[in-house]
Amino acid sequence: MNGRVALACSGIGHVNRGYEASVTELFNAVSNRIDVQLYRGQGKSPGQTCLTTIGRHSPLYSIWPLSLIGAYSRYRNENYSFALHLILSLFVRPVDIVFTPDHCLAVLLKRIHWLLPRRPVIVFSNGAPFENSFCDSFAVVHQKSYEHYVRSEGTELHKKSWLIPNGFDANRLRKPDSFSRDKVLKQLGVDPNVTVVLALSAHNNTHKRVDWLLSEFVKLDQKEFALIIAGQPTGEAAELKRMRDELGCNATFVTVAEKAVPELIWASDMMALCSLSEGFPRAVAEAMGGGKHIFVHPHKNSRWIVGENEFCFVDMEKESALANALQHAASNPELLAASAARNYRRFVNQFTWENVAVAYVNMFVELLAVRQQLDRNSRQLPDHGIREHLRHNSGIQPGRSD
Repeated sequence: MNGRVALACSGIGHVNRGYEASVTELFNAVSNRIDVQLYRGQGKSPGQTCLTTIGRHSPLYSIWPLSLIGAYSRYRNENYSFALHLILSLFVRPVDIVFTPDHCLAVLLKRIHWLLPRRPVIVFSNGAPFENSFCDSFAVVHQKSYEHYVRSEGTELHKKSWLIPNGFDANRLRKPDSFSRDKVLKQLGVDPNVTVVLALSAHNNTHKRVDWLLSEFVKLDQKEFALIIAGQPTGEAAELKRMRDELGCNATFVTVAEKAVPELIWASDMMALCSLSEGFPRAVAEAMGGGKHIFVHPHKNSRWIVGENEFCFVDMEKESALANALQHAASNPELLAASAARNYRRFVNQFTWENVAVAYVNMFVELLAVRQQLDRNSRQLPDHGIREHLRHNSGIQPGRSD
């Protein structure tokens, strides 16, 4: 591929979410196929650290009056401070495409891209996901949300969008013969003799609905079940722990490094995710790749990921539905094992990097082909020219992974 790509994500190195993991893994998957550089907020490897980054969890925010700054403003500040070093780096190493899931960064780069060498195309990776009305302002959009992609059919946005899921390393999620379930659970203070339910989820109510999970889980026999909630703490974490204690719920809150996530999956008997909507919930695909059954709400994106395994779907707004599903699954180990095996087969066929990386590379190659055609045929600004080309040209069409 004759062109350069930059992958940029301000949270890499200090935030453990799907955004950061997906961009890091994308870099690892395509770095031997295209000329690509990864720009991260903190950390040592891979990629280049943007030294100007003031992370959203910076100690500066413990000092008054900075402590009064809200979570969203901290994220925005992180993006803008990250951008200072990134922009300087793009002058030293010009690129043709900048790919980022950070919406504040994407908007900033879109506004100033004409000042940068080569006037790079800004690809906004819509992982949150943001509504299509927001995405439409970008020349190119990478959609992880099947629901949003389908909703854009018949619009101009659809013509400049690529639907490509997250990719995953199957080897990372494959349980080794030497794995000790008892050892991992005992280290967490969890009884290995009970049925263990895992939730890979930020410790919050507003989106991940951990409060709903606790209220459902406590309906089970707490001597026979244990719940592990593994994810990033939020401002609601203390409230959730108080709720756990008041309910008498046998639940453990933990935060682990990304590399430790597979061990939690292997140590669990099943998984659950109570959010009512998601862009591309990594926890679902990771459960599938780790050979586990998972219960999720039947929104369009979870159905796109899980496929036709109806046993996985639970109405997370219906009282006792999840509790009953967990009890039924624990009482039917053969059904649970068959569902896990079915999930694993779909994971291997749809979401491993061996398959997904090709779709990302094709997207970058097609965008570079459009740029080169425009360079030969016109003097339009690349960003505007690519948008018009994707709208009107029938020769080169955006690639999609449906």
